[in-house]
Amino acid sequence: MSRPISTGYPIAVYSADSITSADLTFNSTALTVSGNAGSNTLTFSASTGLQVGMFVRISNATTGETFIITNLVGTIATLSGNLLNTYAAASVFFGCVGLLKDLSGNGNHLIQATGSQQPLLISNYNRGHNALFFDGINDRFEVAFALCQPYTAYMFANAVIGGSQFLFDGFTNQCFIRLDNSTVSLQINAGGANSVRVDANSLNNNRNIVVGFNQQGTVGYLNDRTEIGNAGNNNPGGFILFSRCPPNANNVATGYFTHAEIYPHFHSPIIINKVRTKLQNQYAT
Repeated sequence: MSRPISTGYPIAVYSADSITSADLTFNSTALTVSGNAGSNTLTFSASTGLQVGMFVRISNATTGETFIITNLVGTIATLSGNLLNTYAAASVFFGCVGLLKDLSGNGNHLIQATGSQQPLLISNYNRGHNALFFDGINDRFEVAFALCQPYTAYMFANAVIGGSQFLFDGFTNQCFIRLDNSTVSLQINAGGANSVRVDANSLNNNRNIVVGFNQQGTVGYLNDRTEIGNAGNNNPGGFILFSRCPPNANNVATGYFTHAEIYPHFHSPIIINKVRTKLQNQYAT
């Protein structure tokens, strides 16, 4: 029997698998849908914002029939069940998430109160695991709490590579993890009071295990490489997920989030690689 990984206690743990349909907020859209009772297909007025695996609710945001889209061809969606009613140009609502609970028990929940900035919940995104889809326009989560150096963060995501695609940033703008413009690598911030060392493990279909850590005036290690941190114990006061802080249209990431863990201490390269392997075995194809 394998021995447990000695990571210590996390300060925050987030998983899209913890979200159920009961946790969803169904937000209005500009689209309409049509379909016949007894059928398992819906025709949308446009394909804007549609995703396989997303939740949709028809006609009424609170009491309407609710389905998961299991297949999508243009504007025609196959549903997870048959329609009970016939619809003609009916309103449709998308299942979004406004609260991602912290599973560590520390209450550091990720929050987005604005409906238009909430990510979609995607069912069975990869190997039976849920994901959150961030649209790269304005979707993001935020949480305020003490995140002092040193800390170690792990994230499993499938993010689009592009200019200024930020996956993680501290409120003080000094603790960021950013995807590079052309490769599945990451840029680090070594300025200010903090120094961040980050690394990405590229998997199938652009899925990435992202590791980042922030140390206080010491030498940090990652895969036998070193990064000298600047002195200081700056607390960014919290962080923003899938965007830089403050967000704008040029630094909000597009992609799917599955899992993240943040520890209030530094992990050795042995522990980092063990956690990386655990995440890869759990989530990677």
